[in-house]
Amino acid sequence: VCYRVLLTQVDHLRTAWIAGADFSRIVLFFGLFLLFAYLMHRLLLWAPYSGGSGIPQIRAELLGKIDMDVIPTVTSKFIGGILGNAGGLTLGREGPSIQLGGMWAKQIAKTFHVTEMEERYLITAGAAAGLAAAFNAPLSGALFAMEEIHKSLSHLFLLPCLAACLVANYFSFSVLGLE
Repeated sequence: VCYRVLLTQVDHLRTAWIAGADFSRIVLFFGLFLLFAYLMHRLLLWAPYSGGSGIPQIRAELLGKIDMDVIPTVTSKFIGGILGNAGGLTLGREGPSIQLGGMWAKQIAKTFHVTEMEERYLITAGAAAGLAAAFNAPLSGALFAMEEIHKSLSHLFLLPCLAACLVANYFSFSVLGLE
């Protein structure tokens, strides 16, 4: 929800700033764009799995093909997304929200020392909650996790996903209203 709010605010700021732009503002914006691009490059060097949409990375994490470090990945994805949006780059909030939700869930799993299978449940539920919070769509978040992340329908994953999506959607409505 915080990511969603900041993306919207940065988008409004950029649009308002460019609306009355003269040549000097355009040059300054281009300079800022280059600075943002450099900072995003540095973030990707620090957390290489924070690049891209985030959905394939969560799937690879669940399949055991990669092991993302939570704090660098979350920090890089969050800041990089905000910088990219501030620079006017086209990016959606779906993939980043899914990766952010999944990584925060992984951190919770590590904090509570759960089993590997429980960690997979939590990561899936966190990814689904990220999508639900990004779009105010709890059922879509749960079904997306089943269809795209696990490619199967199982009550073992569906119930935690639904619970996480409902909580995320409630929190989203509490913060943003029906926006």
